[in-house]
Amino acid sequence: GGQYDIALSEIENTVSSAETDLADKEVVLLINTFLETVKKEHRIMFVRRYFYLDSVEIIADNFNMSQNRVAVILFRIRKKLKEFLLKEGVVL
Repeated sequence: GGQYDIALSEIENTVSSAETDLADKEVVLLINTFLETVKKEHRIMFVRRYFYLDSVEIIADNFNMSQNRVAVILFRIRKKLKEFLLKEGVVL
């Protein structure tokens, strides 16, 4: 419940309107392509947060980082993802 709602609200500005422009499979392919360009550690954080719905606290504990640091990394990844989707012609 709670983690799902929080994670969804964080990412919805990045990909929600993309889903209306492309079939779900295409959006997934674009996100996967983007994630291949991200550092492995950051990719794992992104997947743990937005696919497995881990809390920032759990991710921070797993990576021995502060919650603030993890939140900043996730914010930057979402920003880069949005830029990538725009570059790929996805209207956001």
